[in-house]
Amino acid sequence: MNMIGVSAGAFITHLLGRWGDSGNLGAGFAMLAIVVAIALGVQLYFLRPKTDNME
Repeated sequence: MNMIGVSAGAFITHLLGRWGDSGNLGAGFAMLAIVVAIALGVQLYFLRPKTDNME
C-alpha cells in the first residue's frame, strides 16, 4: 500500500508539472479534487464509520 501511494505521488507530480507547463494547472487540480471526492464518498459508503461512545 505504501509503494502504491509513493508511486501515485510521483505520477501526479509529473502530471501536474505537465499541466503547469501547458497552462492547465487549475483544471488539473479541479480534476484531482473530483477524484478525491469520489474516493472519499466510496470510503464513507463502504466503511460506515461509527463512534465508540454515544453518551
